[in-house]
Amino acid sequence: FVDRIRLLVLDDDFIAKRCQKLISRDYQQLLEERNMLAREKREMLKQLDKMATENTYLLRKITKQEGKFAELQSQNTELMERCRKIAEENTSLHLENARMRAKANKMARKGSKKNQL
Repeated sequence: FVDRIRLLVLDDDFIAKRCQKLISRDYQQLLEERNMLAREKREMLKQLDKMATENTYLLRKITKQEGKFAELQSQNTELMERCRKIAEENTSLHLENARMRAKANKMARKGSKKNQL
C-alpha cells in the first residue's frame, strides 16, 4: 500500500513537472508572439508616421497650387474683361468705319452728280 502511495506521489510529481514544462513552453511562446506583435506594431506606427508626414507635405502642396489656381483664375477673369472691352471697342470702330464709308460714298455720289450736271 505504501508503495502504491509512493507511486501516486511520484505520478503526481511527474504530472506537476510535466504541467510546469508545458506551461513554461506555452508562456515562452506567448512572450515571443507578444514581442513579434510589438515589433509589427512599431513598424506600422513608423509607416503611419511616414504617411502622415507625406500627407502633410501633399496638403501643403495642394494648398499652394490652389492659391496659384485662384490667382490664375483672377488673371483670367481680368483678361476676359479686357477682351470684352476690346471687342466692344472693335465693334464700335467697325460701326464708325461703316458710317464713314457710307458718308464718303454719299459724298462721292453727290460729287459725281454735280460733275454730270
